Amino acid sequence: MEILASPKPQPTKQRKPNLLIRTGVRAANAFAAWKGERPPFPGLGGGWGTGLWDSTAGGYPLGSMSLGWAGQFTNTNLDYRQLAGDLSQSSLVMAAVNWLGLTLGETPFQLKQKRKDGKDELVEEHPLATLFEQPNEIYTDRDLMMAFAINWLIDGNVFWYKVRSNRDIPIEIWPLPYFSVYPRWPMDGSEFISHYDYQVNGRYYRIEKEDMVHFRFGYDPQNLRRGLSPLGSVLREIYSDNQTSNWAAALMRNHGVPPLLLTPEGETNTISDDDVKIIKRDIQDKTTGDERGKVVVLTGPVKATLLGFKPDELDLGAIRNVPEERLCAVTRIPMIVLGFAQSAQQPTYSNYETAVRIAYTGCSIPAQKIICRKIDNSFLKPQKRSDGRMRVDFEGSEDIRSSFDLSNVRELQDDQDKLFRRWGLAYMQGIAKRKTALSATSQEFDEQLDDVYFEPRGGGIVSESQRDIPSGDLPTGGAPAAGPPKKGTKAARAATEAEIEDVRRFLKKRAPGTPLAGLLDAKPNGNARA
Repeated sequence: MEILASPKPQPTKQRKPNLLIRTGVRAANAFAAWKGERPPFPGLGGGWGTGLWDSTAGGYPLGSMSLGWAGQFTNTNLDYRQLAGDLSQSSLVMAAVNWLGLTLGETPFQLKQKRKDGKDELVEEHPLATLFEQPNEIYTDRDLMMAFAINWLIDGNVFWYKVRSNRDIPIEIWPLPYFSVYPRWPMDGSEFISHYDYQVNGRYYRIEKEDMVHFRFGYDPQNLRRGLSPLGSVLREIYSDNQTSNWAAALMRNHGVPPLLLTPEGETNTISDDDVKIIKRDIQDKTTGDERGKVVVLTGPVKATLLGFKPDELDLGAIRNVPEERLCAVTRIPMIVLGFAQSAQQPTYSNYETAVRIAYTGCSIPAQKIICRKIDNSFLKPQKRSDGRMRVDFEGSEDIRSSFDLSNVRELQDDQDKLFRRWGLAYMQGIAKRKTALSATSQEFDEQLDDVYFEPRGGGIVSESQRDIPSGDLPTGGAPAAGPPKKGTKAARAATEAEIEDVRRFLKKRAPGTPLAGLLDAKPNGNARA
């Protein structure tokens, strides 16, 4: 990262490109189109070639939120982007940010490599996995995911700066605030992004595009080089929630006493300025602070009128429901997961588990897939560098892909009772092999001993080759041609003995040296019942 040689003009001194420059750019674009070349990328400005600063092309004014068109709603002149303020100070927003950040950090990052048989194999040791676990000397992988969540939901843009060693290998990852990084591109639009500018402490630094990992939430129609804020469309609701909180806080600051209007009673009565001050001070002293609740006695004919609504008439709970609903709809996180008030009216444990599953599949997992795809492209695949060469950060990793391990997320796993019943039924009906059922239920199995089916028509346990033989030609232990054998017949005894022998081999294999191994060989004692 190198500091720019020429200082950037202050955002307050923006100068629009003059007519000559704009005409020259259009002429160059028209000439390129006439030659049959690729049309230029949209957006005028964005580079440092002319020394101009255009807030609508390549960046945003210092200190503002890069929400693109967000906040500029129709049928109103209010700028809700400014009115909503810092979204990280909104409890409504941070409820979603905290949930996403914590859940992203709960699922371990892993790398997998495809084998020749097409199956994925876990890569035990890889420098990228080590780098992700400890991105730098300060942050951990959980810190990285928390930073991702707040930038992702508030702005729709997440920036990771890659610090390289002398061997040009990434050794550190630093998350940068969304409001301090700006994509840049040439004036003629010949390149989509040439580099990034990073603003810190009033100075601007150039970061090459191969050293920046830029996660985008779709794209901003006003600036295709940036993502679009998911919360930009609900800024009015966020502002409404903030104002509701402010009103409730102001009311409680006055200890629940709404504002009053005192007027003289009667047309002829007047109150002097001195009496006004005394009455006002007396009422405030008796209705606020430790003195609240005491009796107030007014010596003159004064009429008290309530200003505004009473708290019960305003119904703050109902007012706050709409912002909560809209935010949950945009983030795809159910209200019950975030603990909002409306969802608490009918809470049940089963509803919560289902809601958490919806939140994972609707918000967390899609974000993880975007993270993995971008990590693969930025670290594991060749990229075109600023010098024009194609290079990869970690050599020999082109067939490795990143993912997140979701196997320990309880809400995403099948119910164990349902899982065992389903696979047990599949085995007992002869649909699945025993080893398949054992593997699906995370049980140990023997590749040879458990490589069998159960014949539900009374034939007992058969191999796969026996299942292909017509039922009438099955050997001992196979299924008869028409229904199960009758009790007491030779066929029935043979089938039973075959099943017993199979169980005997199974017990000796699974429990050698234990009483279970010889269970079927035990002789009944004299006290046994017939």
